[in-house]
Amino acid sequence: MTLTTDDWLSLQSTGPSETAVQNLLSCSSPAAEGIAADVIVGGGLAGLLLALKLSSAPSKAPLVLLESRPSLGGRLFQAPPLSPGVSRAEALRAQFSHEALQHCSGPGFELFDPLALEVYERHLRMLLTDAEQEFLESFTKERTPAEQPFTRRTLLVRKEFTPLTEALSGSSEMLTRKEADILLQLAQPENISPENDGAFEASAFWQGLSKAQRESLTPLLETVLGWTLDRTPVSVVRSAVHAFVKSNESEVPKWFLRTSRLELGLEIVLLSRGVRALTQAELVRAFVPEKKAEATLIQVADMFARTPQQMTARKLALAIPLMRSLAVLPREQLHPQQSRLVSRHRPRSLVWVEYGNWKQAQLSTVAADTLVPGTRLVCPVERVQGALLSNGQLGFYTSIDFEDSLHAQSVREALNRCRKAALRFLSEPHMKAAQQARPAAPGITLMRERISLVPVGYNLPRNEAVPTTTEVKMAPGNWFSAGDHFTFAAESWRNVIDSTHDVAQLMLKN
Repeated sequence: MTLTTDDWLSLQSTGPSETAVQNLLSCSSPAAEGIAADVIVGGGLAGLLLALKLSSAPSKAPLVLLESRPSLGGRLFQAPPLSPGVSRAEALRAQFSHEALQHCSGPGFELFDPLALEVYERHLRMLLTDAEQEFLESFTKERTPAEQPFTRRTLLVRKEFTPLTEALSGSSEMLTRKEADILLQLAQPENISPENDGAFEASAFWQGLSKAQRESLTPLLETVLGWTLDRTPVSVVRSAVHAFVKSNESEVPKWFLRTSRLELGLEIVLLSRGVRALTQAELVRAFVPEKKAEATLIQVADMFARTPQQMTARKLALAIPLMRSLAVLPREQLHPQQSRLVSRHRPRSLVWVEYGNWKQAQLSTVAADTLVPGTRLVCPVERVQGALLSNGQLGFYTSIDFEDSLHAQSVREALNRCRKAALRFLSEPHMKAAQQARPAAPGITLMRERISLVPVGYNLPRNEAVPTTTEVKMAPGNWFSAGDHFTFAAESWRNVIDSTHDVAQLMLKN
């Protein structure tokens, strides 16, 4: 590291020193006008992995990382908005403040399959030097409260709050013993195989159950999946149930807690390597070169620049969902395999409703130890899931088709389901007050409600071939696609890891 650890661990309410920020920004490559650089669009998990891979190569080209949000970390993290008129140095410095930390939330990695978290952490560590790992360990430890391990505990919520372990034992009113045995049978990893994979609803396993059993299990299965059972492959259902059962009582690595701000530490590492990381900078247009070997001219809308910037991309990697890439390039520029994927698989959007300062609104019928950080909530009646994040925010979410997310009525219906689930925990007067943005009564602090709508990728059936090297190339010779199959689905991390590896190998050639 070119900066001392003390520079970045002096995290007071005003953030690190101005000198430390300026020194860090001066490390990054200027990527001057006319100088071709490799450009990565998207600062989520795929973009971060790819940037770390490319920036560690001995013969690396200048590298620019573009992220449209206030900080790196991707679509599933929420950073507080920036005040208008600030500089990039002031914006980076503000990310260290206590207030910024409290407002950085979103479902993030706290809801991921524990196996995926282990894989992500292992791959991130492999791409860091010993000094960088030591820095990140100190950085995340400094920002993480020294409390008990962040353990995810799953509660099934209907009229009562039933721990998943109790429900699976068949000793609760949530599931009968037979239904619990069926769920455990679905979760067995040896039964997960994409071979001869058909629709779950038409499978011999499902049809062999009684009508009452199917009616009882369907709401829970669809809540865990995030969509209906209709035409869903057997292996997809089994994989989702396996991940759901396995994640109960699992620990979240401290690197990924919202209070640790791993993505901010990784941004520091990238900047110190000479990567030009531009947050709140969005790719507006990419001009397709006439010849495959030529560089690409791109136009970038940067909040910190008065006019759109033009850059020359020697090679361009889109670490964003394929559907989003269609906003900046024609469909015919996709590789034929990518075009077929867009046509065959429907993307999803996540409706996320979050509550801050919610404890004053907690119902007296909810036990005090029910909602602790790490609690995962499953509400089958509403087809909604929820979680209490490590930074104390309480959130509820459901997914809908991407096309439905373009229509206000569909979004409103999903939002109302999330709010109905929240009413099982929070008082109705406080909920209404939060929606109207006014205190429920004199002297009562307003409970904050924040609503987000974010795309979460594609439902890639297990019997679909894993992306190969040819699929990460796009029609223009020097364009690539990474991480575009990323979803909340089980084992989706394989596609992220494979695609970023393939893209890095291709971009490092020549």
